[in-house]
Amino acid sequence: MRVLISHGEPTLDERQASAIKAGSRVIEHDGLDTSLVKNIHGEGKLHGILSFQYVLHASLNSCAVMTPRSPLAATAMDFYCHGDYRGCKRWAAVDSVVSIKSTMTDPHPEKNAAQQLADLAYADMRRVDALILERLDSHVELIPELAKYLIEAGGKRVRPMITVAAGNLLGYTEDSVMKLAAAVEFIHTATLLHDDVVDESGMRRGKTAANLIWGNASSVLVGDFLFARSFSLMVEAGSMKALGVLSAAASTIAEGEVRQLSAVKDMSVSVDTYMQIIDAKTAALFAAAAQVSGIVAGRSQEDETALETYGRELGLAFQLVDDALDYGGQASKLGKSVGDDFREGKVTLPVALCLQAATGEEAEFWKRVIADSDQREGDFDKAVSYMQARGAIKATVDAARDHAKSARIALQRFPANEWRAALEDLVDFVVERAY
Repeated sequence: MRVLISHGEPTLDERQASAIKAGSRVIEHDGLDTSLVKNIHGEGKLHGILSFQYVLHASLNSCAVMTPRSPLAATAMDFYCHGDYRGCKRWAAVDSVVSIKSTMTDPHPEKNAAQQLADLAYADMRRVDALILERLDSHVELIPELAKYLIEAGGKRVRPMITVAAGNLLGYTEDSVMKLAAAVEFIHTATLLHDDVVDESGMRRGKTAANLIWGNASSVLVGDFLFARSFSLMVEAGSMKALGVLSAAASTIAEGEVRQLSAVKDMSVSVDTYMQIIDAKTAALFAAAAQVSGIVAGRSQEDETALETYGRELGLAFQLVDDALDYGGQASKLGKSVGDDFREGKVTLPVALCLQAATGEEAEFWKRVIADSDQREGDFDKAVSYMQARGAIKATVDAARDHAKSARIALQRFPANEWRAALEDLVDFVVERAY
């Protein structure tokens, strides 16, 4: 028995709903928490929460997630929803429908800047999503299966949204912008698949890393497939200059990742060296994502440069906040395991700042846990305490704020409108998610 529980307007009258509840052993529940699933044959599982629409199921092997925001809600049982359950291609796959009411004090909480930008760009992002789904198609079943697993895992799609938003900022929303946005998402997803193999992380976007399910070889090869698809989309966009910018960004990302790999366990990595690494591995794609919209829109070199600067500074702020969250955040905010950087021996900015000033016992600690890979129980907490004592986490967030300010300044040459405001607010969100 699979029961769709929809938060919002009732879809059935009380008599029908009562009958369904009795037949499927779903009892009344006034909250939005996982305890509800225990009432479905005792083994249901809450698989996803997206805009308060759930699908609960009794079988842990067949799960469905509905979302009114993304046409990418395909699942293991091929349940595909465009928003309204009555329009679902596989509505018959859900056995019954009931409604519940939330007792949350604010059932419609204020949306953060990323969500607001997603709302603003919704129509265009559906065009991008359609392209992504189309280009994921392959007669080799493993390719779309593995790629969709990561793409549909709930990422915010910040990079392609920047491409779309920059195009709208300039009043240009032709198909070329959407193709470049899809190419940006493919490049990003490919790098994530490759990163998880290199980093051996257990989690990505809040889910088990793809390589732990399908293996390293499959993850690397599907990442290669996505890179190839991204280049096809770049060519179709019809701009050699945009192709050059994105292909250069792809090369720069790879160089940044290799530099970071070479810097693992290297106590000599300086703050400047680390900033060069993240400029390459993270900020380069943000920069290209924004710049290419200016290119295909035919704008001046000054406008292109401003967009490139916005993206680069935003990307640097984004990575620095990730660095801080790895030592002072939650896994739910990161979408990966907290402390991954520490366990992998990465010298990120908080560590580099501590290494600059460490002496005596503290210096010996960092040598043991980073250079010698001799990590013991309690070492992560001790590392955090050293960082807090030296203000390294705060300094990292402060550095992110400085780059965020530069990103906002870069947008000032463009007319004030809702798209510029959304891009400016996105900068603040990237930094404030650290709290």
